[in-house]
Amino acid sequence: MAGRSCGSCTSEVLGQPLPDAGPDTFQVVVHTRGDQSLGLVVDRIADIVEERVVIDSSVCRPGVLGATILQGSVTEIFDIDAAWRLMDARQRQHAGAL
Repeated sequence: MAGRSCGSCTSEVLGQPLPDAGPDTFQVVVHTRGDQSLGLVVDRIADIVEERVVIDSSVCRPGVLGATILQGSVTEIFDIDAAWRLMDARQRQHAGAL
């Protein structure tokens, strides 16, 4: 249930539906900040790359900081801070509803 909740936040940040991976199968990238973790549901994990990038912010849209060339392909850069802001707002709403 927690994974679906995080996926819902990610879906809202990007304005995209959750990937259809079957009823119980999701690939999740987990980002940890302090003692909290945020799960980002993804279609697939193509590769893990550590390299410096230059971000072109003219490609910016909700949930995306911009784009870069990564291993020869245009790659959008996800705005993790936007996901954290959305999750924090949802937690405040949930706490207020109790």
